[in-house]
Amino acid sequence: MKPANIIMIPDPISGQLVKIIDLGIAKPLNSSTRLNTRGFNRTLPYCSPEQLYGVKLDSRSDIYTLAVMMFEMLTE
Repeated sequence: MKPANIIMIPDPISGQLVKIIDLGIAKPLNSSTRLNTRGFNRTLPYCSPEQLYGVKLDSRSDIYTLAVMMFEMLTE
């Protein structure tokens, strides 16, 4: 998740609605499809340390990314 994945759209009831788009969690339907795992195709400033080390991720990684974005919103 990164700021570019958060958009505001008009909503007739509340005026504005915040939506989160493109989380990058898509997986191939065919299990025989191989993905290129070489390289790093994430947005570096928003990656948790776990992502950088390549270990198994859990919800704490999302909390870290959310905290980075909130820090940026409060300090800019």
